[in-house]
Amino acid sequence: ATMVIRGCTEHSVEAYRQEYKQFFSYIRKSAAEVTPSDIRGYLAYYKLARNNKDSTINNKTRVLRGLFVWLTEEEYIDKNPMMRIKDSKVEHKVKETFSDEQVTMIKDAAKRHGIRSIAIVDFLHRTGVRISEMTALDREDVDFYGRQCIVYGKGRKERPVYFSGDAAVHLKEYLDSRTDDSPALFVGDRKPYKRLTACGIRNILISIREMDPRLRGVAINPHKWRRQFVTELLEKDVPLTLVADLVGHAYLNTTKDNYGNYNRNKAREAHRKFVCG
Repeated sequence: ATMVIRGCTEHSVEAYRQEYKQFFSYIRKSAAEVTPSDIRGYLAYYKLARNNKDSTINNKTRVLRGLFVWLTEEEYIDKNPMMRIKDSKVEHKVKETFSDEQVTMIKDAAKRHGIRSIAIVDFLHRTGVRISEMTALDREDVDFYGRQCIVYGKGRKERPVYFSGDAAVHLKEYLDSRTDDSPALFVGDRKPYKRLTACGIRNILISIREMDPRLRGVAINPHKWRRQFVTELLEKDVPLTLVADLVGHAYLNTTKDNYGNYNRNKAREAHRKFVCG
């Protein structure tokens, strides 16, 4: 109830609910009886036995920390057992983006795959939207004259996103080709033409990849396109704060995570220019 009042989305509330169910099913104690050792044992089990990544363990820690801070503030418990629990050190790896050649190959394959497929790929590439934001869009949300649309990001925060001319052309062609009356921006290609889900879009991207053997083993997922969008803006020296606004990052550190790709690409360009001539 507190999360709902604070404006958390239904998705966030359900994610927290599932984590708490998981925790108390494992601990088998009331909240007042939980000790720091219980929490460490729970986290260790998911790290060692379930092979969860350190980032996943930190997410579990964050969710549990929120619960026990709330329980303490509301005076359901006297002492917060999370006070002694520290975050795990996470190895920061440079996350991949697409090469220029891969972008061309993917878009060529998407065109062969169908008019909807190239519209989806171009929209992901040119807007940097989250997949949840994209699947929630309706046709009426799109302003072709201003080449923009309004999306609702995390925490129901509203922001405009903009798309390029090529994305506008492919999206318009796709919408003009449709004969259904669904309000959704992207729908299935068979009756009853339901709104495409995140899973549906991921499956389309996988099908596109399979059309070109040169793309075998290349990850083609919605979030990678978002990372590609951010990296390309950074390479064009767009200010970090503006990039964060465009993609709806609440914290600049989230945007800075793409600096690894940015710096690596800059280093490659410098090598080509000054070493290879």
